[in-house]
Formats: sequence, structure tokens, C-alpha cells
Amino acid sequence: MDHGQPNYLQLSKLEKITAAEFKTFLDDYQTATGNDLILMVDACSSGTFSQQLRNEGFRRATISSTNDAVAHFDRASKQGFGRFFAEDLNKG
Repeated sequence: MDHGQPNYLQLSKLEKITAAEFKTFLDDYQTATGNDLILMVDACSSGTFSQQLRNEGFRRATISSTNDAVAHFDRASKQGFGRFFAEDLNKG
């Protein structure tokens, strides 16, 4: 969970990762481990690059909190998409 803009995630105030860089990281991880991957990205505009993270050579699922819109996070209650999603999965 972090800040995002179309086609990149903001990792810190000074550091960003593009969709292409993130895909390379995921591809390298799956090549090295052989693991399947479920990726949840809870950031504004995270849906704009979910298709770019696909790789037909790997079993990978991407869940995004939003398309090109602003993701909701309530700072007072520390609740956002990821928490609601996990709670609902837990409920069945």
C-alpha cells in the first residue's frame, strides 16, 4: 500500500518504480523461486498498470484497489481497501 500515479508507484518521497520496473522485479522473483504470485496493490491509480504486470509464462494474479482513480484510506481509523478486502475474505 502506497501512493501511486498512472504507471508508477511511489516508494518514498524521492523514489518511484514504474510498471515496467515492477514487472521485471516480479518476473525475476518468479523465475528464481518458481512460486505462483498473488499481488495486491492498494494505491491510487494502481489499476492503470495491472495489465502491464501480466506475464503469460507465470501464474500471477493482480488485485488492484482502483482503476485510474484515487484509492480511499481513512487515516483516523487506519482503514482502506486492503483491510476491507482481507476482512471480507476472512468472512467467506
